[in-house]
Amino acid sequence: VQSNEAVSEDAWTFHTDIQLGPGDVPEIAFMVTNLPDANNPGAFVSQLRYAFAHNATPAASTDWTVVVVDEVPVPCGGLCASSEVCVAATWTCEPEDNTCPDACPDGEECVAGQCEAEIPRPQWLDHPEGTGLYVHASRLVNGAPVMAYHDRTYGLLRLAVGSDTGDASDWTTTTLEGDAFTDMGLYVSLSVDATDVLHLTYTDAVKDELIYAVIGVPAQASIH
Repeated sequence: VQSNEAVSEDAWTFHTDIQLGPGDVPEIAFMVTNLPDANNPGAFVSQLRYAFAHNATPAASTDWTVVVVDEVPVPCGGLCASSEVCVAATWTCEPEDNTCPDACPDGEECVAGQCEAEIPRPQWLDHPEGTGLYVHASRLVNGAPVMAYHDRTYGLLRLAVGSDTGDASDWTTTTLEGDAFTDMGLYVSLSVDATDVLHLTYTDAVKDELIYAVIGVPAQASIH
């Protein structure tokens, strides 16, 4: 999906990584979070984007094409208007009202006539919610771009492999490690050897372990 839209003023951009493509054309991977979800009013998403220039000396926004590589929903806590509630069950901002028959308990607010648990504004933020944290880009032997990155919302180590057409127009994404009970892939670093074997280092934030993984494309990982 191609996107040349500007990032909204409420969105945040993090974790850029730049590399040079064929002909020394610059290419930049970066994370954007807190974007309004165009398909779900009141909800927000995070995206991993990849920008590639049309020449080696880009001087204007028209010299770049930006594609969305990966996207995940993010919690709405702290993103709603003052008259809205971030509903925990749906991760959406909904209008607060006063039509509930009884006062709502602590941690809940009245929405559409019933008490709903809310996600409050975070008191502090160690890492931004979303996908694309600590993105690290490289290239396969055929020139296709490849990226390893952390999905903070779901605690995953993710991998994206682009096409070898030179325009980064098509991507395949997969989860390398992690599930709902883990926090894998923080501070990921990626290197590709001459046989297209990927070498990654990253942390398991739950166990406080440094992990080294050897991965073939698209073979399974050997984790040490």
